[in-house]
Amino acid sequence: MKYLLRLHKYECYFCRKVTSDVVEIYVNGARRYICRRCYLARLLHDAILSMLRDGNEDTFSYVLRVLKGINDLIEDNPQAQAIRYVIDVWSQKFPEPLYVDELESRWKYMISFQKVLRYLISEKIFRIEQTNFGREVIRPGPLLEDLLKMFPSSRGFFRDVIRAVTGLVTVNYLSDPETRKFRKVYAILQAINVCIDDENKIPYYEIKGYKCKLCEDVNQPIFASMAEVKEHILKTHSIDCDLNEEVCFNSCVEYVFGKQIGIWCKFLTFVEKASVFGVEISKFFRDLLTRGVILPSEGDEVMRHIKEEKYIAVDIAWFRVRERMRALERELRRGV
Repeated sequence: MKYLLRLHKYECYFCRKVTSDVVEIYVNGARRYICRRCYLARLLHDAILSMLRDGNEDTFSYVLRVLKGINDLIEDNPQAQAIRYVIDVWSQKFPEPLYVDELESRWKYMISFQKVLRYLISEKIFRIEQTNFGREVIRPGPLLEDLLKMFPSSRGFFRDVIRAVTGLVTVNYLSDPETRKFRKVYAILQAINVCIDDENKIPYYEIKGYKCKLCEDVNQPIFASMAEVKEHILKTHSIDCDLNEEVCFNSCVEYVFGKQIGIWCKFLTFVEKASVFGVEISKFFRDLLTRGVILPSEGDEVMRHIKEEKYIAVDIAWFRVRERMRALERELRRGV
């Protein structure tokens, strides 16, 4: 969907903010203007929800990776902590019942307990059931029940489902016009959007091992680590360069690649998008790099210089979610 940068300002249909940076879409058959932040938040929520409902195990793993990144990025936010608390308490008691009054009596967060509960119910993660004794008990809602039945049950999978629904409700919180928006998430989404359109984007593959180029091709061994292949070269071959230097290492060693786990994106793009959304740059990149919010979980590289330009590694999961957002945009454009 094309953003409309206009001379005139419009009131956002959702948050009521007056701005010129809007998107024009149809809502319930009527043409409406929505500000960029509300639009991105709703697209993200709908993309993740559709991937959870309609996807396979690979799709679920992509969603889980992105939601984990979002949770890590905003883990200090008190509203997000309140959302996580409700789901955590329920999961710890499951399959024993968790009563509404029991949870509400221990509530210590500034955000209203009932508001958080409404979020969880609206996402079909929980439902409220009246017991024979007149108490209200929190039960799994339709979405949570479907997710728990979708794949083979195990303690690890149950934990992953809980993480997924926690992230989904947090994303739903992003789309609520009454709440404070999480600008870092928007900056990431828009930077990745630029990277998708880059015709020269560079894939990032899992490194399965290393081969010595100086050995004969027949029965060439595969070394598990850089240290092992360096030790082999130094003991077996005579070289006149330093293996710790990139040019020398690449002249002697061949990488054995596995699956694609990410894409190298221009670092400057993230800087630019952070500036657009008013994000403090240094803290933003500390979050991205030290918390691993966007980094491929299976990789060991973070930054790379390519033709004198700095690139950052982005997990392929973020691209799959952003691509689903773009697909939803195309559907909205066609009025589907």
